[in-house]
Amino acid sequence: MAGRSDQVIVVADHTKFNGKSFHRLDFEFVDIIITNREIPIEIREVLDQKNITVIECREEIDEVQKNDE
Repeated sequence: MAGRSDQVIVVADHTKFNGKSFHRLDFEFVDIIITNREIPIEIREVLDQKNITVIECREEIDEVQKNDE
């Protein structure tokens, strides 16, 4: 499905970039990744090489959490 899309946006929290997983994402089809914290540098370098835009939304998430308290 991703291969047939005009644009692929992945939304994943920071825990998805650490450790091992049974599932792997093929970054060849990804255009944008939105996450809540900084991505580890070794992964960020791969994303930069593949021209994948990374959007970190930490401040916005922190602000929402403050408003919920």
